[in-house]
Amino acid sequence: MLFQFFQQCFNIVSTGSNEKSRKCFNGTMIVRERLQSGDRSLLRLDNYPTQQVTSSFKYRDRVAIIGDILRSVKETRSGRRKTQIMQSANLNYTQTMKYLGYLMGCGLISVADGETYTITPKGYEFLQLVEIQKLQSLK
Repeated sequence: MLFQFFQQCFNIVSTGSNEKSRKCFNGTMIVRERLQSGDRSLLRLDNYPTQQVTSSFKYRDRVAIIGDILRSVKETRSGRRKTQIMQSANLNYTQTMKYLGYLMGCGLISVADGETYTITPKGYEFLQLVEIQKLQSLK
């Protein structure tokens, strides 16, 4: 089930009309080819480590950023606006727009009233998977 979910998301991202939209997420085409060949190692969330630098800055992987966005949107019943998501997930405008577009394409969030983003049941499921994986990595 998770395999099909990721496969659908990558199909949505990689079926653009021009070269730029086909590569909107770095490595999407490579990931898509690996998924189609049956390589399921990509679906393990622990294959996406969070890199740590010796300074106080921390680099997050895509799964962590998506988790932060979904947590932010989940906090309120009425949803959140772009600016609130940007601030709570520590993203700039360009990153926020890229991730929101990706999450809407995957069906993890939806737009209400043209401005407010709300989490979908599919988004809740994905967030639970991220939380479970995070807890397992702490052991």
